Amino acid sequence: MSNFNKKEFGNNIRKFRKAKGLSQENLAMLLNKTPATIARYETGEIIPNAEQIFNLQWIRYLWIWTI
Repeated sequence: MSNFNKKEFGNNIRKFRKAKGLSQENLAMLLNKTPATIARYETGEIIPNAEQIFNLQWIRYLWIWTI
C-alpha cells in the first residue's frame, strides 16, 4: 500500500492551476472557497474533500473542451 503525500497532491493542484493560467483567487471563486483555502491545499496543509476533488476534475474537463 502506498502512502498518500499531501504535499505532492498540493503541488499537483498548484501545477494544474498555473498551467491553466488561474490565480488562487480565480480557482477559489470557481470552487466557492477562499484564496487562503486554495493556498492551504497547495501547501498540503489541508486536502480537499471528495466534493472539491470532483469539482477540480470537472473544471479540468471543461477546460479541455474550451481549447
